[in-house]
Amino acid sequence: MEFRLAGTWYFPAVVDGTLYIGSGSSLFALDSRTGQKKWKSSPVDCCYMDTSPVVADGAIYAKSRGYLRALDSQTGQEKWKFKLDTWTASSPAVADGTVYFGDAYLAAVDSRTGSLKWKFSDGGKIAASPSIAGGVVYVGSYDGIFYAVDSQTGQLKWKFKAGAGGFISSPAVAEGMIYFGNGRTMYALDSRTGRRYGRRTRGASSNRRRRWLRMRFTWAASTATCTPWIVSPERENGASRQAGE
Repeated sequence: MEFRLAGTWYFPAVVDGTLYIGSGSSLFALDSRTGQKKWKSSPVDCCYMDTSPVVADGAIYAKSRGYLRALDSQTGQEKWKFKLDTWTASSPAVADGTVYFGDAYLAAVDSRTGSLKWKFSDGGKIAASPSIAGGVVYVGSYDGIFYAVDSQTGQLKWKFKAGAGGFISSPAVAEGMIYFGNGRTMYALDSRTGRRYGRRTRGASSNRRRRWLRMRFTWAASTATCTPWIVSPERENGASRQAGE
């Protein structure tokens, strides 16, 4: 399968046999088996589709440099758009009828109408993609602080100063822990409190697992810029998971 694109930098989304990907100033829907084009969206007002699309409840949510857009997943027709204040590489996340995304702030809009529910701002712009789990939105900011925000109200629950440098990588959440990278350091925190874990936590013999304060990468010129994956030794074949799974 091969399909020529004008250029793309971000991950596609694949749902029910259809691959969705942004290229140039349009979003494409392709048959995931044959690569045949199903539809191409109308070009956006001014700029490129420059984050990964997210598919949920019959709609595709994607950002261009100017707007967050919702398109019909079957036709590519625009359902609504929300004006952004700045450009960031933060891809949207969708949960319980709400779209969460980074801009000059962290924001939540209604997934059906695009109407604003709340904004949260406590420092720099949000370039990382948020993760949602247990009614909490987790995301790092350009101010070097990692935030946990109530998904319904936008109120701060806790924050963690991760050192110099802004966040680009997105967090992963599993089993009461949250993992994220910043620069050359990988962190593991209690997802409820934001506290660092000790070196080891002992429990039942079948549930023992190592927990750590942080792991500093030793190779030169490397930074943690991607979403971590979590591999559970208790899962058959060590199956991996991402945020909120």
